[in-house]
Amino acid sequence: MIGCEGERFSNKVVHYGTSLRGTMQYWFRERNHLIAMIDSQGLPTIFFTHSAADHQWSELANLICPEDPAGSILKFVDAFYIHTLKATDYWMRFEWQHRSSPHVHGLAWLPNALNVENLLSSQPDLVESTEQQINEYAEEIISTINPAVLPDGSNFSDAPPPTVD
Repeated sequence: MIGCEGERFSNKVVHYGTSLRGTMQYWFRERNHLIAMIDSQGLPTIFFTHSAADHQWSELANLICPEDPAGSILKFVDAFYIHTLKATDYWMRFEWQHRSSPHVHGLAWLPNALNVENLLSSQPDLVESTEQQINEYAEEIISTINPAVLPDGSNFSDAPPPTVD
């Protein structure tokens, strides 16, 4: 009798673990979701990592609705990936650095993008030309600067990194 109860209990724990971020069960479920996305849509167009200079962007906090920060972030993400990049889908994994600064790793499927599956070809010429096309495509869509100029004429990207105590 104890064996059956123990099995039922452990099944419930494992089941509920899928909804607890950070657990092995949660990431196993997310991994399966990602595999299903790749199976149905093919390889993603881009892998990305975003890190915010959050200690330099005090106004960023003002843009996030304090009553619903998670909802605000999701709306921002959708606005960027769906409306700006026109992604057909995306998948993300959020992580926090030791100083509690968030960053995200993810994959996105963009329309009219190159067929990255050509990189898996056994034909060296096809792989090389695909790499070149991907580099050119990346130059068009990727930015690593903040062009905003501060009132004193400096740029956020010119600011020294914050010190962490």
